[in-house]
Amino acid sequence: MDNVRAALDEGADYAAEHVIVLANRKTVTRDAHVLIVDGELAVLHNGPGPIEERMIVAAPVGEVEVLGRPWYGLGQSVDVRIGEHRWQLQPESASRGSGLATPKKMRRARDSVAAFEAALAAA
Repeated sequence: MDNVRAALDEGADYAAEHVIVLANRKTVTRDAHVLIVDGELAVLHNGPGPIEERMIVAAPVGEVEVLGRPWYGLGQSVDVRIGEHRWQLQPESASRGSGLATPKKMRRARDSVAAFEAALAAA
């Protein structure tokens, strides 16, 4: 599913695009898709090709442990542990677009983190 709106139309519980993904505080990608479908969390690289080749991480939601929002993320990202690996996901960047963080973008970024956490808890 290349289009997040199509994923939501097809029954995804949560979908976000342009997600920043970090592992051990190092950027993996600045343009990923995050989907929660039928109790499964999937983080995919953006772009063409089969889903299997674009997969960064996938796991049942029950195996995803939310560690919280790191202080250095200003509430705009969430730390999760999947298995033995720790990931930081930022569903929406406050600096997207012009590159400047504005109060409105920061609020929207914090709201997107809250929506992601709620989707994980509900799945």
